[in-house]
Amino acid sequence: MAPFQSLLVGLSAACITLKPRTVLEWGPGFSTQLMCLFSSIESIQSIEHKPVWAKYWRPKFIDPRIDFHLITDLGKYVQHPSGQFDLIIVDGRQRQACLRRIRNDGLLKDRGMVLIHDAERLSYHEAIHEWDHRTWMVNGTVAGLAHRPRPLERWVEMMSPGN
Repeated sequence: MAPFQSLLVGLSAACITLKPRTVLEWGPGFSTQLMCLFSSIESIQSIEHKPVWAKYWRPKFIDPRIDFHLITDLGKYVQHPSGQFDLIIVDGRQRQACLRRIRNDGLLKDRGMVLIHDAERLSYHEAIHEWDHRTWMVNGTVAGLAHRPRPLERWVEMMSPGN
């Protein structure tokens, strides 16, 4: 499975089990397009830091639910989003800082879930382990984090063979 495919598999399962209404993602791309297929999603706040990536993807994001932001200053990139979200995808820059911002500033709703791509990278493990409820799926490349165990249990069940 290609690296980006692991996120798409985990994201699909999260969208099916959580039926999120509000989504935040650091690092838009194929995941953004995939989320547009789910009718439960009312809004996607998408944050990118790379002008070249933004130039490539922005014209492809025609769905009105996508609120796309290009923020090249990495400090502002992490601090930009506000509100609370049902689902948060961390697949961009400053992943450790993003995970800590989500946890410390209450960006994730109580019954929501965070997906972090490339979770097998050791440099992310300290921030991942700060969460009480976490699990790795899709060959260890995607981690799910939550305030409560139930969203993760449902995600793991959906990702299990035979489902």
